[in-house]
Amino acid sequence: MSEILDPDRIRMAALEAGFAGFMRFTAVSEGNSTCRLFESPRNEGTRVLGFGRKLFVCRYGAKESSAVARVAMRIIEEEIRPDGQGLSDVVIFTCDAATFRSLKGLYSDRSPAVEWRERYVSQASEEYVGASDCALPPGYEIVQVDKSLLASKMDNLGEMMEEMCSERPSVDDFLEKSFGVAAVESGEIAGWCFSEYNCSQGCEVGIEVVEKHRRKGIAKAMVGRFLELASEKGHRRIGWDCYRSNSPSWKTALAAGFRIDSVYPTLSLIDDEALRYGVNGFSAAYEGDIEAAESWYVKSASIGNAPDWVKSRLAAILAGKGRLKEASLVLSTKEDDAKRP
Repeated sequence: MSEILDPDRIRMAALEAGFAGFMRFTAVSEGNSTCRLFESPRNEGTRVLGFGRKLFVCRYGAKESSAVARVAMRIIEEEIRPDGQGLSDVVIFTCDAATFRSLKGLYSDRSPAVEWRERYVSQASEEYVGASDCALPPGYEIVQVDKSLLASKMDNLGEMMEEMCSERPSVDDFLEKSFGVAAVESGEIAGWCFSEYNCSQGCEVGIEVVEKHRRKGIAKAMVGRFLELASEKGHRRIGWDCYRSNSPSWKTALAAGFRIDSVYPTLSLIDDEALRYGVNGFSAAYEGDIEAAESWYVKSASIGNAPDWVKSRLAAILAGKGRLKEASLVLSTKEDDAKRP
């Protein structure tokens, strides 16, 4: 077993992780947060730091990237994914391109999805769009998350509290060490924007808008008030991380004054075969490779339990090529399925 439980070793590994700009590692190194640490007992130059489903492969010393990738794969497949904690589907991050290429090659027979992510940053001391500049629909209000809000009987309170504990061990720990705002309307929590991985450098952002309240400007308003609150609390650097295909997320970041800092690939391992092929198709389509997207979507749809979004996207591609009968046939097989890429 290669999991390291010593808090000092975990903090040191986070300090040496090599992922520039990710404040989660600074937060762990300073003792403000924690993560799981796996390290080969044979000194093979490889560490895997786990934050839930997100696995960061770290290379240290002079080990070759191919050797690091092999050790990381062994740790992931033998110790992390089978551990019974809902980690069969994971996203792998690497701190260098060579290790990423090696891991991608090792997993090639499992059709991993390559998904690009983007990091954005904002300096809270700079000018930005504040909450007062964002027109909320009538009846909405942005409030700070505190004990009085948590004592209310609002709808979606449980979902929000669950998110508060995604990094912190308890709601009370969140209230003590983190901060956030929520949008409320008619006795319902419409969305929330929280600080994550608070550290001496600043913090990262976690944001969610309940589906029926989306596309109303609520996210932008929450981020504006969140940045004001971050500035009041002395946090100057704010990080925002999302998939490049998640345009609502990065458009909100840009509208709130964030600027892009870096772009990097991740490797998604998904057990569900239909979903795995669908996510590959989604990524190919976003990158403009329609032929590859069609091929992946066809493979997904042929399995029998493909999610509806796969069939809709495949039908759109076929219709765009004038293959209307095929598109109609694909749509006729649609069933309710909530899976999303």
